[in-house]
Amino acid sequence: MNNELEVINKYKEFGVISANELYLPISTAGIFIDECNKYEVAVVGVDFFYITEERKIVPITPINSIDASMITINKSWKQYVMECNKFVLKALIQEKKKDNNQFYSFVLSFKNEL
Repeated sequence: MNNELEVINKYKEFGVISANELYLPISTAGIFIDECNKYEVAVVGVDFFYITEERKIVPITPINSIDASMITINKSWKQYVMECNKFVLKALIQEKKKDNNQFYSFVLSFKNEL
């Protein structure tokens, strides 16, 4: 199994899947990022949503996103992963402090995509 499926399969029970997209509660941010670090998966983007009781996915307004893709890859893949994920985790922690009811979806990057 590749790293992407390994990470997603491990966390799909914590979140909501819609249109092949996994939405996780913001409370999972720390352990999710730790898992991505373990498998050397870079989190390069995050979008924030609310999920209603009817399981409707509603984007946060105004639109709220994190973009770590601007971090350069002129270093080892492992260093790139750690820098991206540290940046994203810091932002996720700030978002959690503001509103613990948010969910997030993510864009992952893998070494074999380079």
